[in-house]
Amino acid sequence: IDSMVEEGNFAGLRPGQKVRSIQGRDRGQEYLLVGFEGDRFLLVADGVKRTAEHPKRKNLRHVQVSPLVDREIEQKITGGGRVTAEEIRRALARLGKTEPEEGSNGQRGCY
Repeated sequence: IDSMVEEGNFAGLRPGQKVRSIQGRDRGQEYLLVGFEGDRFLLVADGVKRTAEHPKRKNLRHVQVSPLVDREIEQKITGGGRVTAEEIRRALARLGKTEPEEGSNGQRGCY
């Protein structure tokens, strides 16, 4: 099953993998990876504001990648199936909320 994920991805990322935004207005928001665009961008969805039909385009450098992958979502996406907003929300709930990384207390630094 893992072999069918290798095409169309990069850096070992897989559809259904959990990522967290670390840059931008959505900093701290958790998403599921639903696709790839070009060689630098990920298409992510949270099932609330961003669905699989209208994913958010995020620069690979602007996300923190989690090792957690929802196998159900991964199999649906790689099999060419459609993923609903409810399925994305459930998958994020199953994968659980991750704690912010050390030192990021939500405050902006001085520039």
